[in-house]
Amino acid sequence: MNWLAENQGPLSVLINAGMLAIWILYAQLLLRDYRRKLRPKVLINQSLGTALQSRCLICNMSEQSFYVSLVIAEIDVGDKTYRCSVTDLEITDKDRSKSTTVQGPLKGGDYRDMGEFDNIIQRIESEASQQDIAAQAQSLCIYVIGLYGSENQAVGANRRFCFSKDKHGNACLNPVHIHTENLTGRRHQKEIRRWLENYL
Repeated sequence: MNWLAENQGPLSVLINAGMLAIWILYAQLLLRDYRRKLRPKVLINQSLGTALQSRCLICNMSEQSFYVSLVIAEIDVGDKTYRCSVTDLEITDKDRSKSTTVQGPLKGGDYRDMGEFDNIIQRIESEASQQDIAAQAQSLCIYVIGLYGSENQAVGANRRFCFSKDKHGNACLNPVHIHTENLTGRRHQKEIRRWLENYL
């Protein structure tokens, strides 16, 4: 007790410094959680295998709603790039075709089925007046552009898939990276605005 009484001043300073450090850490955790809730997180997934008949899904893993405004598909064939809007598609399901659009709001945790990757490729072939692009293509990139929450500026996401052959020699698609790249920085705004102006 005597030691505590004699060192009361320094101990008080250390205790206050410790409390301050704890509060700073707590504030950083709160700020990080707040930013995470405000940050859009859109996933572009492939389901039901890797064949061209696998399905392309747009998933909103954000806290708030994400409004899908535009979906662009881009195929690289040698030194050429073919790009077009696939927001509206003919989706094949159990040998039946129907016209649909992926435009519209997605609540947090919801997803939208864009149909088979083959439908997307056929749309690009139709727009480019080219046949059997998949046989020569190196990669397919899907871009999703939209509005998140109450933000005024559009944001986006993209994911690239590479063409290859399965063990039976059939064309298939595999994602280049395991994660979708979210285009939320200022450096992407100019390109996103240009896409919206050109395709909407």
